[in-house]
Amino acid sequence: MTPRASLYEQLLGPRYALLPAAVRRFHSLQGQHTLGGHIVVDGAESAIGRLLMRAMGFPPTSMARPLRFELDATPDREIWTRHMLARHTVTTLVLRDNHLVESFGPLRLRYEVEADATGLRMRAGRASLLGIPLPGFLTPRIETSEREADGRYAFDIRANWPGTRRLIAYRGTVDLDRPPVQR
Repeated sequence: MTPRASLYEQLLGPRYALLPAAVRRFHSLQGQHTLGGHIVVDGAESAIGRLLMRAMGFPPTSMARPLRFELDATPDREIWTRHMLARHTVTTLVLRDNHLVESFGPLRLRYEVEADATGLRMRAGRASLLGIPLPGFLTPRIETSEREADGRYAFDIRANWPGTRRLIAYRGTVDLDRPPVQR
């Protein structure tokens, strides 16, 4: 019996083959994996933003630090646990109506996804909180890009509330060939 395609392979269809090798390799992982890498965090620019990001498990601003990334992936869902500095955040990804949906506790974000030979780009469109759709003025603006850098999976995530300062931005790499450094 052939294994089912990964979440991202299902979402992207033929466009999946266009992605850089490291991005394809990362998104083809299934089962449980612990990966290492590095991350740089630009924290929230307001007191309310810092409080919200802390509650969601995101760290404050930092220089390059080790990242431990845990992935639990099946063809139906992926659970991502990011250990950044002394904090961690957990999100769950699923497909709904041919869109990628990410859950942070009671917050759900629906992404528009583009893929080509340079990488993957995602933009949060719709959002809901506790199952209630959020109006545009309350929907966070989140943009994600993924690419290959020196053979590693590289990411860049930026989140703002509409009309306000940055909630969080973080960027880094995940090394698909070496286990994480334990700290």
